[in-house]
Amino acid sequence: MHILLAMLVPQPVITAAPPSGVHAEVVEHLGDRYRVVRVDLRRADVDLVGQDEGEPHTFAEVIQVDGVVAATNAGLFHDADAPVGLWMQEGTAHAPLELRDGHGNFFLKPNGVFWIDGEGAHVVPSEEWTAPVTAWVATQSGPMLVDDGVLHPRLNADSSSLKVRNAVGVIDPWTVVLVASEGPVRFHDLATLLRDELDADDALFLDGTISGLVGPGLGPALDRRDVAGFLVVRERGAATGLRDGDVVLQRSRSTQAAAIARATGSDWTHTGLVRIVDGEPFVLEAVQPVRLTPYDEWVARGVGGRVRVQRHVMADAIWTPERLAVLDGLQGLWLGRDYDLRFEPGVERLYCSELVREAYLQGAGVEVAPLRPVSSYEVADPGLRRAMVQRWGRVPEEMLVVAPSDLAEAEGWVEVRP
Repeated sequence: MHILLAMLVPQPVITAAPPSGVHAEVVEHLGDRYRVVRVDLRRADVDLVGQDEGEPHTFAEVIQVDGVVAATNAGLFHDADAPVGLWMQEGTAHAPLELRDGHGNFFLKPNGVFWIDGEGAHVVPSEEWTAPVTAWVATQSGPMLVDDGVLHPRLNADSSSLKVRNAVGVIDPWTVVLVASEGPVRFHDLATLLRDELDADDALFLDGTISGLVGPGLGPALDRRDVAGFLVVRERGAATGLRDGDVVLQRSRSTQAAAIARATGSDWTHTGLVRIVDGEPFVLEAVQPVRLTPYDEWVARGVGGRVRVQRHVMADAIWTPERLAVLDGLQGLWLGRDYDLRFEPGVERLYCSELVREAYLQGAGVEVAPLRPVSSYEVADPGLRRAMVQRWGRVPEEMLVVAPSDLAEAEGWVEVRP
């Protein structure tokens, strides 16, 4: 009777125009229709809601939440207050990882975990999950549909089990896809849609029968019963102001700036990390020696006063008060250390982009720009090679380094209006 009444009552829909980075559509696959929402995590936020006091448990409620532009029910549950497995929202675990055997879809091993942390979005088998320190949202369900491009071994293309089903897939660390069938489908068909049509090499089944997906232009979703919660997509406002952990880049006036620009093909030759001290912005930078420089002074020192400020899209998860305290400790150790003219590994001496990378790596466990061999840059220029021989006695093509341009070109950042 509840379902019949729900079908008779007009269901609310999302009418707002989708923000940049959110694309909603209906696609056909093997004769069935699916709702699809692609999300660029650099332009929109994906959060998990439902297990904090007063949070929504129906589609009718969730689309009324301020800023929500899309939502899908987020995993299996015993009842609305008891997810079957891991459930983490805003960095707090409301239910633990479940590794026991059992009956039902959840226990069709391998099951898996979808999560978002400081290095983007991921799906892995539950047995491989180890909680990253910057994990912000996580939901466990099962079965895994696709694991590194391989379908779950128990999925059958001829299965007679047909249900409405929804899932989440990861196209790349910064692109997530939410999918829900509009009618009954096989697990196998849902998995091949995600892998073969939507380019999601990792995907996790979320729930069936009661599932839905709402988004711009997709129409309503039927509330068949209360659910534990939702993966929601929210529009992200423009990044403004200066915050601890922001990265700043400029073209410096140093003697090596021209060589760095030639090797990297970038105007960004110097970088530093924003620190807020007594309410005022400073830049923690590796010069001679490592020091804190007032932000305005740092800007004025660069060529033409031109500066790029960028913020990690997961800054709230990365720079918690606890990890800012760790960063404070690292800063205290590094201040006064010599500049590393030879760009060698280790932090006894530091160069500018190394300092920023190590701040994220040691302060929060986040790799923002992997080291690269010198040979991967444009080092064929004869003048540049002569300068390298003067400094190192040779061209150190195998030496691993990180350049300011690597930070500027890294995924997972948005530009900031200071």
